[in-house]
Amino acid sequence: MPVDTTPKFRAIRVCNRDPTKAKAKAATCVKPGPKPKEVHFSSAVLGQEGWKNLTNWDWLQVIQYHDKNPNIKQKAVIEYFASRSHAEGGKLSFMQSALLKHLNPVKKAALLALAAQNSTALSLKRERVVTAPKVDRGLGLWALDGEQKNRAVTGTMLIEQCKRLEVALNVPEGQRL
Repeated sequence: MPVDTTPKFRAIRVCNRDPTKAKAKAATCVKPGPKPKEVHFSSAVLGQEGWKNLTNWDWLQVIQYHDKNPNIKQKAVIEYFASRSHAEGGKLSFMQSALLKHLNPVKKAALLALAAQNSTALSLKRERVVTAPKVDRGLGLWALDGEQKNRAVTGTMLIEQCKRLEVALNVPEGQRL
């Protein structure tokens, strides 16, 4: 019968003993605790999972509804959009303060001008400002490269890279972010 000559290893336990003390008890070793119990998921429907900002298209619908019904109160507008059916466009959830901000004549005019100027801007949640398209494209490619290399891209890194690209692409000082 052949003899197995492969080395055998013992399991190592993590101990809090001080190796300089010869008489330390083995009772101070850290042992794994009890296993966590199984978590059972409930079939109950939870309320609102998180806050979602409305797109420019959603706000345009709210503004048009308010313009068609000028004597309606803001609370009634909020309740109408919160109880809309799926066939009417679905429910929209927003606060009275956000409605007041978007009903401001300056904000309303800016949203209507944005909709007339660029139809793809309606699917955005806020206006996108691009002063140098080459820098914007370079930042996008740099972020994609970072994702492919499994590197986390933070806001600070983006700001620093933006400054470097603006210098490299000779963007005028007045147009830099």
